[in-house]
Amino acid sequence: MNNVEKCKALVTDDFQGRSGDYPRSNKPVDITYFDGKLVISFKNTYENHAIQLTRRLLVKHDIEYESVIAEQTGEYENDWVETTTIIKV
Repeated sequence: MNNVEKCKALVTDDFQGRSGDYPRSNKPVDITYFDGKLVISFKNTYENHAIQLTRRLLVKHDIEYESVIAEQTGEYENDWVETTTIIKV
């Protein structure tokens, strides 16, 4: 499988399998892929930790990437964080 196929295989709106329960911290909540970017959402996770968790997931699935950045997307600090990974295509 190439990097794009590997990324598309990770896409989900319920990575934790929580079935509507409150999302656990420090684990991906949902994963999307578009335009060469893998976007992962985390709940109650700091930006630096979200980057580390994203890199571990990429290594685990043997996905080559160029960069990973994180951004707070929630209303409060340590609320919702999204990482965006530029994938090597």
